[in-house]
Amino acid sequence: MNKFKDVDTYIANQAEEARPKLKELRKLIKATIPQAAEKIWYGVPFFDYHGELVGLAAYKKHVSLGIGADVL
Repeated sequence: MNKFKDVDTYIANQAEEARPKLKELRKLIKATIPQAAEKIWYGVPFFDYHGELVGLAAYKKHVSLGIGADVL
């Protein structure tokens, strides 16, 4: 597993096709909940706001958005 120091580094190291999608999802999350803190958790970008909010990941053929356990 790659170790990324921050969300910018994670996005920069993904496939060219995935980067715009990851950037758009990140922008949407930050616009909706500006107080959300970014971090790398289990090797992928994650956003915390009063607990686990949402995570992003890029794979070979898709980009994933995962809802955190504290949202439910």
